[in-house]
Amino acid sequence: MSNCKAEFIRPFLFISFVLENIGYRVLFALSFEEAVTIWAREKENVDMVVSDLGAITVKGRLFCEIFQKPDLKLLYMSGSPHEEAPSYISSQAFIKKPFRPSELAYLVERAFGERELLVA
Repeated sequence: MSNCKAEFIRPFLFISFVLENIGYRVLFALSFEEAVTIWAREKENVDMVVSDLGAITVKGRLFCEIFQKPDLKLLYMSGSPHEEAPSYISSQAFIKKPFRPSELAYLVERAFGERELLVA
């Protein structure tokens, strides 16, 4: 695995590890295309999607069109000091990288309760 890809994947592995250790079921996707495949198969079981703004800006509006259902929660993250959710995304939650496991756990449990997650 290239350093670039490892750097991209590391935060998602970290998030999966943290959330699984506090009792959540996490569905992990390595790419937008894989996330779409998982979403098609598991949509009814997913209550929250977690994604990096850097990853979704590539497919921005398409991301928002695909990952929709009533009461779906979205958690966005970014490591860029000035990055915010694009105007076409109604961000319900946002967390800046780097963050501590306790910060992530608190945000998810406070905002979303116990639910199944898709980390894309």
